[in-house]
Amino acid sequence: MAREEQQAMMDPYLGEQKLSSAVGQLVQRRVFFGHQSVGYDILDGIAQLAEDLAQPIEIRERESRLQDGQETPEVKGDRGTTTPGITHVRIGRNGYPEEKIKEFARIMRDGMGESVDIAFMKFCYVDTAGTLSAEGIFGAYVEEVERLEVEYPSVAFVYVTMPLTAAQPSVKNRVRALLGLPVWGREDNVERCRFNELLRLTKGYTGRLFDLAALQSTRPDGTTESFEHEGRDYEALVPDYARDSGHLNERGRRVIAETLVLFLAGLPPWGESSKDSAMPESLTRWRR
Repeated sequence: MAREEQQAMMDPYLGEQKLSSAVGQLVQRRVFFGHQSVGYDILDGIAQLAEDLAQPIEIRERESRLQDGQETPEVKGDRGTTTPGITHVRIGRNGYPEEKIKEFARIMRDGMGESVDIAFMKFCYVDTAGTLSAEGIFGAYVEEVERLEVEYPSVAFVYVTMPLTAAQPSVKNRVRALLGLPVWGREDNVERCRFNELLRLTKGYTGRLFDLAALQSTRPDGTTESFEHEGRDYEALVPDYARDSGHLNERGRRVIAETLVLFLAGLPPWGESSKDSAMPESLTRWRR
């Protein structure tokens, strides 16, 4: 979904009838979501939205088999789901994006791929702090999900941009901003934005990109929260959506939840999308 389309769907412009219809469709679908902490914010927003519309959606968590980077024995019921609703797992460790990719793929191949309609994973804002560059994370992520698309053609795999952070509210940061120095929590978004730019270029045309970062950086009036770094503008999390530098408050959760519900409910069957479209030749250099 294009950034402009997602912005047009944002609170407060969403009608209750449209949202109610979307939730009604989503409760009939089987969705798998792999994530870490910001994912809980998003799920809390979806649960609250469904409750407000008197259409509760089943959201169930399953235990991760990856503990401290090592796989644990399989738990009962780990292999898939046959019940509509959202099944989610806290995948991998923050700061180790390759672990998250690996565990997401493992869960799909252990049975989830045969039993869900929609599947997606989300990175955390700290995942650019590890050894992999934004280009490295992008290459590993896209290659693995594209393999899964081939293995499970009936599943709609959704790509998600990396979440952003807001400037940390502190006296030191205010002084740094006045002096023109990097602001902690804001300049960290540069690598995330590089990852997001690559993902938009390569997957924006498919209709299967949920642009979380675009939503996080768009104010209610449609303007963008951004900052300049080395002559370029980069997105940042709108402070009014944040309860700290990176997690979502009630308003932020609502903005993301409403748009994600509409997005997931509106996904066509996988065979009707442009899954066979080739990556633009100019971007193949980002491949590993």
